[in-house]
Amino acid sequence: MEPMRAVITARYRGKEQEIEVDRASFVSELQEAFYFAFGVPAAHQKLLAQRPVAANLARILQRGLAPATTISEAGITGGMHITVLGATEIEVRRIKAEEGAWARRNGPRQYHLSMLRNTKPRSTTTPAPPPVFLKLAVHPGIRDTHHLYGKVMQYLERLANDPAVLHVCRLHAYKVGMLSELLPHEHPQLLGLNENRGQRILLRIRTDDADGTRDYKTTRRVLMHELAHNDVRTWCTYPQISGHPPEFKVLNSLLNKELEAFERAQESGSHTLRRGPAYEPATLGAAPGNVRGGAYVLGGKDAAQGVPCASDQLEERRRRILQATEARLAQLDKEIDTGCGNHLQQP
Repeated sequence: MEPMRAVITARYRGKEQEIEVDRASFVSELQEAFYFAFGVPAAHQKLLAQRPVAANLARILQRGLAPATTISEAGITGGMHITVLGATEIEVRRIKAEEGAWARRNGPRQYHLSMLRNTKPRSTTTPAPPPVFLKLAVHPGIRDTHHLYGKVMQYLERLANDPAVLHVCRLHAYKVGMLSELLPHEHPQLLGLNENRGQRILLRIRTDDADGTRDYKTTRRVLMHELAHNDVRTWCTYPQISGHPPEFKVLNSLLNKELEAFERAQESGSHTLRRGPAYEPATLGAAPGNVRGGAYVLGGKDAAQGVPCASDQLEERRRRILQATEARLAQLDKEIDTGCGNHLQQP
């Protein structure tokens, strides 16, 4: 039987603190302890831990069950490491103050009619939000006369202005001082590197022969991996384990899901022409008149005679495509883990 009191290690932006908890207390009390330790309000906290505890905590927080779920029921045990994500209360107040000042500065102004004589309307263009990537740079060893110089710069600009990438960065308040490239002959084993929590991120953009550029979506997935190092470092989390710790993989998966969800929403939104119920064709069983509904195979028999109907074939095809996609992404993430240079850095 496990003891009712347990000591867990909490991490926040490189700081670590041991917290002793009663396993019969509620998750909300643990969040309160995190608030006193790091200043992050419970409403803004995201908690990362090893599987399956990470999934339990995500479900508990999303459904508002923290005040009714004990630490023991959440699966939290002694010796566990939990990474806290979120903005501190001071940061939240500062952001709200900045937003209020921005709204007052750019909002409509009220003038007496006598002041509007002989005036012209002022520009009401909304200023662009502050950039996430402060600087973009081709490798310093490459001259601007190189035939790929402009293409690499365009590649970096595409990454830095990708709406899905910017969405994820703003969700997690990520900033990158410089986004640049790794040359294949300098670091043939690396695909990406995050220096000093986003001060500089380097990505392998050129192909192995240095005469072309790599697939954009693959490089973007490497960028998501390196952005996750802004919150979770490798060498300080589990120095006795090579590779990436469990909480890092949870966060990396979260960033990729947020990116994909944003793109799906953009795609569905771009095809939405009206609000309200959409037209739904009649089902096969409700065919009007003498029209006989059913699925057929050209030159063959129908489903009633033992041939798989078109909908079953389509579902099977979708299932195979999904399995192949998941296997390809799993292999890609494995290659990205191996090609990440952060586990080679020292504190």
